Amino acid sequence: MPLFIVLIWTLATSPAGAPHDGSLRRRSADMVVLLGRVSYATYILQGPIARGFALATGRALAQLGPWELLVYVLLLLGISVVIYFNFELPLERWIKRRFNGESRAIQREPAWDGSGRADHL
Repeated sequence: MPLFIVLIWTLATSPAGAPHDGSLRRRSADMVVLLGRVSYATYILQGPIARGFALATGRALAQLGPWELLVYVLLLLGISVVIYFNFELPLERWIKRRFNGESRAIQREPAWDGSGRADHL
């Protein structure tokens, strides 16, 4: 997935004209962290979503134009984010509670609130 590598590289490096207060770098870092967290769901879902996309468009991914490919990638990442927050993260918390003991406090992961930064739940 060369496009994924380019996306991560772009988010990880600030452009020359970026504000010097670090806010762009923090937002970019939050996006890179989010992409890292949803990477397993992205890996698992890329095949089924590609097949569904091929059925919907009548063409394989290799035959798609740039805009159609962009729609596929955004759809894949969007579904991966939904799966992460509604399935992976709750399951991870349940496993931690189950195997670390109910009485222990669970260390909370920062949650993506859609505002460009991660907050604690």
